[in-house]
Amino acid sequence: MRRLEPFVEAADKPRILYTMAANGMYPKAPWALNRDMKLHLKPTVQLNRESLSHYPALVSGTRVVELHTKDVIEASLPNLPKRLRKWTIRQSARVAVPGIPNVERIDLLDIEDNEFGRWVQPLLEGLRRQRCSIGVLRLLSSFAFRPTAFPEDVETLLIESHDEAVMEGGGIVAAPDSVKHLQLDASLVPAPVPRGLQHLHLTYGIELGTEDIGALPEGLQTLRIASWCFDHPLGALPEALEVLDLKDSSSFNRPLGQLPGGLKALHLGKAFTRELGPLPPALQWLTLPLQYPHALAVPHTTHVAFVKHN
Repeated sequence: MRRLEPFVEAADKPRILYTMAANGMYPKAPWALNRDMKLHLKPTVQLNRESLSHYPALVSGTRVVELHTKDVIEASLPNLPKRLRKWTIRQSARVAVPGIPNVERIDLLDIEDNEFGRWVQPLLEGLRRQRCSIGVLRLLSSFAFRPTAFPEDVETLLIESHDEAVMEGGGIVAAPDSVKHLQLDASLVPAPVPRGLQHLHLTYGIELGTEDIGALPEGLQTLRIASWCFDHPLGALPEALEVLDLKDSSSFNRPLGQLPGGLKALHLGKAFTRELGPLPPALQWLTLPLQYPHALAVPHTTHVAFVKHN
């Protein structure tokens, strides 16, 4: 038999194989042998106001793995599986009460809201009441939004806002202790910081110092602050810290004090001119401005980059 594989684009193979399986074009045995294919070739359902009436037919006799909805968050969506790999929500129409699907686990919940965020908190609270666990929760809002409650077991939490009132006024986010990776912007700060946090990324207009968020957890491994206006003392840094990244904090110029012994990467921005003390022997990467004025005693395993800024 002549091989056709060289003429098939790699991106088309999953779709071709799924179509063949759905139409009984090859025996069940080969399908059963390929476990990875079985896991990844499940349908993605996309719903909007026009397609919502077809929802029963879309989910009939099949297992939905990914769900993408646009302006239909108020709809009741029965017959979903207990676990979704991804649920993407895009909402710009006004909503009074969101529908809460009966799911137990969502690996990635990706919410983008252009409707003042009024429905987002009831959705999160509804998922919490039914004990739905979420791996990654991403919230992008065009308006002031400061969630006050989260579903169970969120491990990664990312909140972005384009609202100037939030940028200017700031706000507190009480992230749950289950969060290990936290990214906040628009002057949102975590208070208190989750006890099990390992990675913290604060961006975009942060006016506050680390003293405003309390003591950093002992297990924190990564601290990134990317804000043109951030220029506050960092205070005591956890011994577990491996990455301190301030290269995008273009105003930061404060003494760093003693650095954690296990620090592997230190990146500093264009305003930094303070003299560094002894560098940790584990340090692998060091970034400094091109005009850094002091001599350095650098471990022989450290890669140093002097960066020219505009």
